[in-house]
Amino acid sequence: MISILLVFGLQSPPAPPVPPQASEVPAPESSSLAGLERDMIALHSSLRSSLVTVHVPLGLRGEDGEFLPSREFVTSGTVLDNYGLVVIPLEIDQDFPEAAFGPIRVFRADGQEFSAELLAANPSYGMCLLRAKELRGLAPPFGYGTWHEEGSMVFALGNAFGLPASLTSGVLAGRRRSIAGAGNLLQITNPINQGDAGGILANRHGEVIGILMTSLAVAAARISNEELAMMGEDERREWLLARQAQSVSFAIPVELMSRLFPEYLPAMGPMRRLGVLVEMQLCVVEEPGQDPDHCWRMYVNGLAEFGPAIDAGVRPGDFILRLNGMPTDSLHELGRAILEAPQQTTVEVERNGKLLSLPLVFPEPITTPSNGQSTKVDRHSDLHQGD
Repeated sequence: MISILLVFGLQSPPAPPVPPQASEVPAPESSSLAGLERDMIALHSSLRSSLVTVHVPLGLRGEDGEFLPSREFVTSGTVLDNYGLVVIPLEIDQDFPEAAFGPIRVFRADGQEFSAELLAANPSYGMCLLRAKELRGLAPPFGYGTWHEEGSMVFALGNAFGLPASLTSGVLAGRRRSIAGAGNLLQITNPINQGDAGGILANRHGEVIGILMTSLAVAAARISNEELAMMGEDERREWLLARQAQSVSFAIPVELMSRLFPEYLPAMGPMRRLGVLVEMQLCVVEEPGQDPDHCWRMYVNGLAEFGPAIDAGVRPGDFILRLNGMPTDSLHELGRAILEAPQQTTVEVERNGKLLSLPLVFPEPITTPSNGQSTKVDRHSDLHQGD
């Protein structure tokens, strides 16, 4: 028995498997992972110049009007035009109701410093608008955040914990979310750490589609014990559990900025509207001899009183199938079709089982160029403009 074991123990090990030929192994530079890496590097390089760091000295005013600093608020900011408009998170009423502001400083990606003035605040979304007049030529490309579908790749760029231009990747987890009185938000899986709010949310094309706002955990942690005590048991339990939430963050679609600050910020690019209220409707398809199936379709729930759709003959109850020959199976596809269609085009709809092709004409786009003009808001005056 022992000799048998020794014989087996002295046998030569099996030959190692033959490695694949070089042609069978993809070269690193040609792999999809390498392509993704190059795209990420290019995205970070192109957007970091539109991300700034903002220092806001906070304090009180003495009886003689002298500013008495107490601490400095440091945050991320996103450049919104080529003439120094910057949006930052600063909830004046809630965080600093009696605060006065010292000289605001904006730092570009290369460290150069610029002075800025506070223009307006929107307390509902906790955002402020600044103007750094010498900060010029840094506007990024923009996309429409609400037109992106759940599952879309998104990238966040912020100054987490003072670490400049920190990049994270995630996905769009939901749209039209509401939290703390702010609505129509994008829900994302990217973390929003201290210092990230006010930073950039971009799509895979390198377009800025949102402004980083907050995370569910941070929003829940800001609810005081007094406020919790006034809630019902179920609501209180939900908010306490929300303090432990992970990968649940929120961003403001960038196109909302023109609504939050209409006095200073025009619409993001030429605004073109179809004039329809649509919703995605789940339809079951049953064909003879085939198993039942389903699809999502663009259902017209309502129409604007004036607009291209009603002029073309689109009616409530129609299904929009194509615009300018482009399928409109999702809000993102519809949005892209609206932007890319010529002024005169066609919209294809299904009405009561019949297919209709309707001539449609978009009006001439109206744009308001941002020329750098602004009106200074006194730091002691009402800052609730653009609400």
